Amino acid sequence: MTLLAVERIKLLSTRSPWWCAIAALALTGGFTALVVGFSTEEFPATVASTQLSYSFGMAVIMVLAALAVTTEYRFGTMRTTFQAVPNRAAALLAKTAVVALVGLVIGLAMAFGSWALGWLLAPAGSDLALNSTADWLNVAGVGPASALAAVVAVAVGILVRHSAGASRW
Repeated sequence: MTLLAVERIKLLSTRSPWWCAIAALALTGGFTALVVGFSTEEFPATVASTQLSYSFGMAVIMVLAALAVTTEYRFGTMRTTFQAVPNRAAALLAKTAVVALVGLVIGLAMAFGSWALGWLLAPAGSDLALNSTADWLNVAGVGPASALAAVVAVAVGILVRHSAGASRW
């Protein structure tokens, strides 16, 4: 098996990434529903306003990414990983790539889910169509930003090696 497949299996075979994904989607969707639900003519619902809550979901993605590394250090399975793959850089890069891809997928699901929820809940006359490049960047840009945040959280987790300390950053 390749390193990427091994890291994917290790990450997705536990419950915490799934719960973190659900929490990220619920947080962003809930806050988007509040923002769009309380929109008025003075503060109308726009594509940008549907993406106001992505930082809450990104924080959950960063916790997921830090936990992906720190739990291996906590339970001592990182030693087994490094014994199986003596090239530590390759093992850590594979873990980072898998976590970044998971962060990208969750980030895109958050962004397009929030936009769709806003589109469903918006009052009549709200302009929530993705007509311009700026609108597409507002929505589709959340995924790459979440992937980058996941990479940063993995790096902090590698440096700190404790879940509480890495999540605090």
